Order: sequence, then C-alpha cells, then structure tokens
Amino acid sequence: MEAGDLLLTPPHHWHEHRHEGTDPMIWMDILDHPVGIPLETSYLVDEDDVAGEPNRANGEHLSEAIYTAPGLVPFRSPATGPGRYPMMRFPWKRTKETLMGISECSTKHVPAHLMFVNPESGASLLETMCFSVRMLRPGEEVIVPRRSASAVFQALEGDGESIIDDQAFAWSQHDTVACPTFAQVTHRNASSRKPAFLLQVDDGPLQSKLGFYEEEAARGSRVSGD
Repeated sequence: MEAGDLLLTPPHHWHEHRHEGTDPMIWMDILDHPVGIPLETSYLVDEDDVAGEPNRANGEHLSEAIYTAPGLVPFRSPATGPGRYPMMRFPWKRTKETLMGISECSTKHVPAHLMFVNPESGASLLETMCFSVRMLRPGEEVIVPRRSASAVFQALEGDGESIIDDQAFAWSQHDTVACPTFAQVTHRNASSRKPAFLLQVDDGPLQSKLGFYEEEAARGSRVSGD
C-alpha cells in the first residue's frame, strides 16, 4: 500500500492490516456497514492467526502486471467465467498517469473522470459501491449532476473546494468531504498551475440494483478564463 493506492477487502475474504514502516500511517476505510449490519450479514469469526503471512499468491502483484493493456485478459476456457475479484490493488501512480494522459489528449471541456472496474467483466469493483477518481485541471470547475447516490470525496492531491447545496467546503490533500443524496455539487481546483485529484466513492451500484438510482443530465465543466 502506497499513498493514493486503492485496495479491496471484498466480502468473505480474510484480511489484516500490517504496518512494516517506521512512520505513522493513516488510510481511509470505506465500509458498507449501514447496509450489512441491518441485514445481519456482518459477523466476526475468531481464529488464531488465520491470515498468517502477507498474501504473496499474486507473485508480488502479478495481477498488476497482467491487467495493463486494455482489452487483454489471461486466456481461459469458454467454460470458465471471469474472476469476481481478479485485481485487488490499483496503484495510484498508474491511475494518475492515465488521467494525465486523458487530459493531454482531450479538450479542456471533457471531464477527466475514471471509474475503477473489474478488469475482466467491466463490473463495479464491489457490488454495493462505485470507486472513481477525478482530475481537476488547473483552474477547472466541474458541475456534477444531481444523483440519488450519496458519496464521499477524498483529496488525493491538490487544493480546492466542493460546493454542496450552496455551502463551500475547502479541501487540501488527504481531506475528506461527505455528500448527501440529491445534492448539487460543484468541484473547483483552487490552483491555476497544478491539477487536483479527487477520489469518489458512492453507493450508485447498490441503488441501481434496487431500482432506486436517479440522476440529472450532465452539465459539463469549465476552466477559468472561458
């Protein structure tokens, strides 16, 4: 785990947290307990040292080497379906490079917003939550469509503000902002020289499966000076 990385701890998978460095470490845990606990699907199993050593089954992140080229996946028999969680770690370095590439190849009016998905099926990483990351170009302002899904934003890099229902919340690196359902949201990059990056986690997939999801038409983005 490195700064900006996205790691999954899917349902029915053993996991543990281990810090092998010398400096303090902080990360944001995003859980679907508000859904799991009322449905009584969250429980604890007591075992002695179940996880054992850190999982090296990936061969030092083999999955990250496999899923690097769009449209290419490991060969498998037609009788075998795609894995449910074939990739567990999404390195920030690679994600940032992709966003920067999108920005360089597109007009400034095209939002640079990427969604994390299962690389074999295209489905959301987890059945209940959607993970995505947005790049705000220097001076850029993005108006987000009103949605029934609630969301959490974390500033991975940069400084800016999010205006949620006319209330401004300034943020800088590592800050977290919560957004309720059907809120009108505008993100602004406070810098005219450097990009900013926002991680977004929302419950759109769960709402969609339940038939509750709604959103307005997109309104686009603008850059200061337009």
